[in-house]
Amino acid sequence: MKAAALIALALGSVPAGAQERPAADVFALVIGVNRSANPRLPVLHYADDDAARFTDVLRSLGAHVVVLADVDENTARLHPGMAQAWWPDREHLSRATHELAREVAAAQRNHHATELMVIYAGHGEVSASGGAILLADARLYGLDLTSLIDEIHADRTHLIVDACYSSFLAYERGPGGRRHKVRGFARLTPLVDRPDVGLLLSTSAARESHEWEGIQAGVFSHEVRSGLYGAADADGDGRISYREIAAFVERANANVPNERFRPDVYARPPRDDDLLLDLRWALGSRRIDVGGPQAAHYRLEDDRGVVLAEFHSATGQAVHLLHPANAQLYMERVSDDAELKVPEVPIVAVVDLSLESRAARARGAAHEAFRLLFTLPFERAEVERYQYRVLESEIDLPAPAVSRRKLVGWSVIGLSAVSAGSAFLFDRAAQSERDEITPHLSQAEVARRNDEIAHKNMATTIFYTAGAAALVTGVVVLLWPDSEEQIALARSRFAFDGRMLVLERRF
Repeated sequence: MKAAALIALALGSVPAGAQERPAADVFALVIGVNRSANPRLPVLHYADDDAARFTDVLRSLGAHVVVLADVDENTARLHPGMAQAWWPDREHLSRATHELAREVAAAQRNHHATELMVIYAGHGEVSASGGAILLADARLYGLDLTSLIDEIHADRTHLIVDACYSSFLAYERGPGGRRHKVRGFARLTPLVDRPDVGLLLSTSAARESHEWEGIQAGVFSHEVRSGLYGAADADGDGRISYREIAAFVERANANVPNERFRPDVYARPPRDDDLLLDLRWALGSRRIDVGGPQAAHYRLEDDRGVVLAEFHSATGQAVHLLHPANAQLYMERVSDDAELKVPEVPIVAVVDLSLESRAARARGAAHEAFRLLFTLPFERAEVERYQYRVLESEIDLPAPAVSRRKLVGWSVIGLSAVSAGSAFLFDRAAQSERDEITPHLSQAEVARRNDEIAHKNMATTIFYTAGAAALVTGVVVLLWPDSEEQIALARSRFAFDGRMLVLERRF
C-alpha cells in the first residue's frame, strides 16, 4: 500500500464558523494526584501523565493553565514543562485559585467572556460526609469545589473528574469491584444545581485504578482528551458539546463486554449552553483532516510514544483534529498497523497510510479488554441517540464502616454496663446479709456476717467506680473528633476584589 498525504492550506474542509480569535478566554486548573491523602488507597501510575496531557491540549488552544501534580521521573522526561507544576496540596491549591481569580478578573475587565476548566485525575472516596476527591494532604468535597469556583468567578465552569466515586462521587475509578448506588446526589453537592457549571464525570465501577499501561493514562481521561482534540465533533462545526463528548466516550467503550473494564460517563451541561469546548479558532490555523471512503480506527501519537488521541471515523465523515505545534506526530491505523509520519505543516489532509511493522504489545486481561476500545465507528447518529444519564435517586451511599475507635468505645461502654450490673448484685447481696442479722445470733456469727457485708460493700464500690470510669472513657472515645482535613474557601472584605482563600482544619 502506497503512502500518501495531501498537504495544503485549502485541502480538507475547514470546520464551520472558523474565527480570528477564541469566543472566550479559557482558564484551567489541572490536578493529577498519584499519592493521595488516604494512605490506604493504592498509588496510581498515570494521574500525573493525564494532568500533563490535558495541559498540552489546553495550552495548544491558548488556555492559561495552572497545574498541580506529583510528577514522577518518567513524566518529567516526557513532559519537561511539568517541572513547573505545583505540588497538589492545599497550600498550592490556594495559590492556584488566587492566580486564576486574578487572571479571570483581568479578562473580564477587558469585557472578554471567560471559561474555567477544572480537571482532576486521581483518587476519590465516599464516606458519611459524602463524596470527595483527594489532594496529597486534603479532601475536597462538593462545597469546597463550589467555593473554589465562586472564588475564581468565571462566566462558565466545566468540571471534569476521572476518579473513584467521581459522580460525587458515585463509582470507583477502575476495573474490578461492584457498583455503589448513591441516592440523593443533589444532597451531596450543590454543583448539580449550579446553572453556570457543567459536569463530566467518570462513573466506572471498581476498586482498582482504571488505568492502562498500553496508553500510559487513565482510560476515561484518554477518551475525553481524544474527544477534545476534535474527534468528538460529530457535526463538524468545530465545537465540542457535552452531548457529543458523552456520546463519544460511551461509543468508545460500547464494545467492551465486561463492565469491570468499561468506564461510564455522567454528563450534565450548564443550563444556558451545551458547549464544552470551542475549537474553531485553533482548527482554522492548525489541524489534521482525517477521512476516507471507509470507517477506520486511528491513533495519533508523537515521537516520544505519547498517545494524544484515538478515534474511529465513520464512513464518509471527516474528522478535524487539533494539530499541536512543535511536535512530530504519527498517525496509525490500528486495524492493520498502517502508519504515517505526519508532515510538520499547519494543515494536513491524510488520505492514505503506509504499512509498517509495529512492535509487539504486552498482552493480558486488561489489554484484551481495552483493545476493544474505539472498535465501533463514531458518527452523528450516535450523538442523536445519546441520552443524558440521570444520576438523581440513582445512587445510595454505602454504609460507613465501623471504625476501630468506635468499636473500642462501644466495647468499653458495654464493659461499664457489666460492671454496673455486678455492683448492683453485690449491693443486693450485702443488703440481704444485713437483713439476716437477728438478736439471737452469737457475737461471733454477727462479726462474721459483718465481715461478709464489708467485703460485698467494697466490691460494690469497686464495680461502681470501674463502671463509671468505663462509661466516661467510652463516651470520650466515641465523641473524640475525627481529624479530617479539608479546604474551605470563603469570601472576606479584607481581600483584593472582595475575595480570598481561607484554609481551615475541620474537626
